[in-house]
Order: sequence, then structure tokens, then C-alpha cells
Amino acid sequence: MSKRKRFTEDEITQLSQSPYVKYIRVNRISFTFEFRTMLWERWQAHPSITTIKKALFEYGLDPCMIGSPAIHSLQDKF
Repeated sequence: MSKRKRFTEDEITQLSQSPYVKYIRVNRISFTFEFRTMLWERWQAHPSITTIKKALFEYGLDPCMIGSPAIHSLQDKF
């Protein structure tokens, strides 16, 4: 089981400015329904971690900042 990423105050400030982030706490991030829907549609066309990372980047969210545990959680939910 992978360890959850802990977001710094700077990361929280930066990520909370994204229209796709519903809320963010030190150890948790939640995306808006609209963003999850867009991500799901892309995932359906090409199901892979790379698709998720590419979509995050294209929507202005740094995959490195989001962290592998959150990205893998998205994949598991899909």
C-alpha cells in the first residue's frame, strides 16, 4: 500500500486555485465532478496511468505535485 502524499502549504495554495480542485487538505485532494467526468471520458478512450498524468498536465495540474498515490487512486476508481 502506497503512502499518501502530504501537501505543503504552498501546494495547497497553488492547487486550490485550480477550477478543477473541489477541496484540498494536507493529506487529501478532491476534484470537481466536471473534472472527474472529463478525466473518465479520456480514460475510457485510453485506459492508463499515462492518460491520467497527461490529462492532469493539460488541465494545468502538475502530476508530480498531485503525487503517485492520488493518481493511482484515480486509476483504481476507474
